[in-house]
Amino acid sequence: MSDALYYVAPAGMIAPGEVPEGCGLIVERAPDQFEVLRRAKRKRVALSVHTFMNLILKPGDFRPL
Repeated sequence: MSDALYYVAPAGMIAPGEVPEGCGLIVERAPDQFEVLRRAKRKRVALSVHTFMNLILKPGDFRPL
């Protein structure tokens, strides 16, 4: 689960217009030099109790009533 999604690629590989609506784009201009070309729109993430418990416990340890 995340509140934002970014695509990361070498410069020139992806144009900002090719990135889906709401997603961001970060390009690598040179080794270890990155630039944000388009910021992602952040969304509020709400977890149900069941989902939260499944994220923090080992698989199989949580059994809802």
